[in-house]
Amino acid sequence: MDHRVFVYGSLKRDFHNNRFLTESRFVGERLTQDETFVMCSLGGFPGVIKNVNGSECAPIYGELYEVDDHTLTRLDMLESNGRFYNRELVGLRDETDPAWMYILMGKTGNIMYPTWDGDRIYYRW
Repeated sequence: MDHRVFVYGSLKRDFHNNRFLTESRFVGERLTQDETFVMCSLGGFPGVIKNVNGSECAPIYGELYEVDDHTLTRLDMLESNGRFYNRELVGLRDETDPAWMYILMGKTGNIMYPTWDGDRIYYRW
């Protein structure tokens, strides 16, 4: 069975952990539907948390993949699902079906500034 996974950091193309997705189907670049996220820098990789008072919330820019059960299990191990990140379903713009996204379990790291491209604001790693 295929699972839809939305990635926003080191799992994206041209980043070091994308090797976990080499046998998965890249669907395309997307933004989250929800605009109540904040991205944090954890040094060599980012994390996303839900609305933080006093922080500028925005959608998250990332990539959508279709992965098999084995790959999803490997991603859960990489992301320490349930200990460091929680894998949660999120809506994506221009998509009818939700996708899994890894969300930090608490405020960690330095809150980043969103990107403004002239048309919209979003967080991008």
